[in-house]
Amino acid sequence: MAETTLVNTSMQNWKLEHRIFCVEFYFKHGSFTTVNELFHAKFEAASSPCKSVIQSWVSHFRAYGIVLNLNTKDPKRPTHSGRPRKRTAEVIDDVREAVGNSPKRSIRKRSQSLGITHTTLWRVLKQDLSFFPYRIQTGQKLSNVDKVKRVAMAEKLVAKVESCDSFLGLLFTSDEAHFELDGRVNSKNNVFWGTQKPSEIVQKPLHSERCTVWAAIGARGIIGPIFIEENGRNVTVTKERYVKVLNEFWKEVESLYPSLLPKLWFQQDGAPAHTSLIAREWLKNHFGTRIISRLTPFEWAPHSPELSPPDFYLWGNLKDKVYANKPQSIRELKISIKDEMGKIPKSVCMDVMTNFVKKLRKCMEVNGGHLEHAISWVFQ
Repeated sequence: MAETTLVNTSMQNWKLEHRIFCVEFYFKHGSFTTVNELFHAKFEAASSPCKSVIQSWVSHFRAYGIVLNLNTKDPKRPTHSGRPRKRTAEVIDDVREAVGNSPKRSIRKRSQSLGITHTTLWRVLKQDLSFFPYRIQTGQKLSNVDKVKRVAMAEKLVAKVESCDSFLGLLFTSDEAHFELDGRVNSKNNVFWGTQKPSEIVQKPLHSERCTVWAAIGARGIIGPIFIEENGRNVTVTKERYVKVLNEFWKEVESLYPSLLPKLWFQQDGAPAHTSLIAREWLKNHFGTRIISRLTPFEWAPHSPELSPPDFYLWGNLKDKVYANKPQSIRELKISIKDEMGKIPKSVCMDVMTNFVKKLRKCMEVNGGHLEHAISWVFQ
């Protein structure tokens, strides 16, 4: 039995000469059947355009006077639809100049001032000019005094690194951070598909459960995590509790590096609990003058979290990994923090401290201003 091959003639890629032939002979004979017979004889084709396709070509010719598909891409025409081109060279130049004069202006205001639609403006910006809407990061306002202090601190630390080869290996930088139990809730993932708006609310507590974690990172590794809590419950960081944290830190350091105790340096930011009288007394008794902090001879500049290794690396990297495990309780959250912090290799800690020096140099280059994100590195 001979096989029958079905051809979808409506989806076939008919050539321009096929269109012209069918339209011409339809107007001459007025019969679709006759047009099909003549088409087979002319082109010796196994198939021919069906009636509906020929009807569409005829209707198109009556409406536009041509059989060419206006929506087909053709390099000889400025547009594919036959409509006047809105993204002219003049419009593109106007948009380029406007963006150069005010790069922060909104799409709505810019389209109004230029007299073009939002859609056209977006296409000019994205397709013609290859612009991209970068988000501006927010940072704490730095006064001139802050900038001077940041530069002075950076210069002093860099000089210390350059004059003492072992300094970077003897420095521990410290800080604490809060880990919320529901810290990574993306509202865009709360979707309900249906025909009517659901009477459903994703409930979350007003104040999420959390734990406060302290740690110190240096080229030799990480000391911590140390959880700031009482009877298993998270508590506020006070001067008395901070001293308890320092005592735990010192016990760990004593067991790991007993021969280095007289040489180790310690850095902390200027939080009130850190710079209280009893905390400064404790630090002085254990580190002598080898302290980098507020209210010390070697001062840590205020408003400088992006220069602190715990802030620019440890906490962000750790939270990405901890929340990927989706902890369901404070116990699970604390276990995940311990596990993930323990997985950070010493080689990464050494890279972090190397980049700490790079950031200090960058701070000097920008005269104490906010750092540009021009320093990149690869962590294992």
